[in-house]
Amino acid sequence: MVTVSLNALKYEGQEGYLLFRKDTAVFATGNPGATFVHGGNSLQERVIPVLTVSHRHQSHLAMVKYLIEAKPEPSILDCSRIRVRVKPAPVAQGVLSFVGAREINVALRVPERPDIQVTIKDAPGAEVKNQQLQIAVEGDWIEVLFDLKGQRDERVRLEIYHPDNVEDVESIVPQTYFNVSGSLIQGEVSAATELPKNTDWQDSFEDETVRRVFFHLQQHGSITESELNQILGSARLVRRFSLDFEEHLKKVPFSVRIETTSNGKRYVKQN
Repeated sequence: MVTVSLNALKYEGQEGYLLFRKDTAVFATGNPGATFVHGGNSLQERVIPVLTVSHRHQSHLAMVKYLIEAKPEPSILDCSRIRVRVKPAPVAQGVLSFVGAREINVALRVPERPDIQVTIKDAPGAEVKNQQLQIAVEGDWIEVLFDLKGQRDERVRLEIYHPDNVEDVESIVPQTYFNVSGSLIQGEVSAATELPKNTDWQDSFEDETVRRVFFHLQQHGSITESELNQILGSARLVRRFSLDFEEHLKKVPFSVRIETTSNGKRYVKQN
């Protein structure tokens, strides 16, 4: 038997001793036919393991990596709309999955376009402070209403990112384009800011023929159903393009209107 005082075990205000077996077997119950025995006063019942983790240098290896997920939604009340949430990335070797943040700050911006102003209008279910959203990790989707203002009307992509750079968070740039209102007056943005042309949108299309349609629109300003048939290859694919048009339009940095003529539909690029 092993004797341990209650005082040594930090039982405040208690006197006496505990008796433990030297092995991991249980005490005899006195009933030879007993089919169940409780651990009772044993090491397994009394000892609570405590794990202390330390490292010599600050390192991101001990941090949980987080992913931002985003789902663009149709505009509402003159506001652009997107749903976002944050979740831990799959746990890799060397990462302690129980060490993590409960909330992550995220913000919105247009990549490489400081001339465009992003304003969060509302985000039910999340707290908004200084245009940053406090989002619960592994919480529900948060609907974010926002608007974009610049020096000209155009369409751009949006980046959702972690502005504090405190946690290891992977930002995301959805493939959808959002409308920018050219309502900023001259001087609100530095005159030295260059307004770049969008050149990467074509990578959004897996279908080469659909990409060629929108490239034609960008270069020539319009396309008829007859020209669509030549590019896509059949009337069936033209009808499919018409059905999927709204989804395709989310991937390009310009607006397109549809006109009905005596010869069928005509797609016209908006300036």
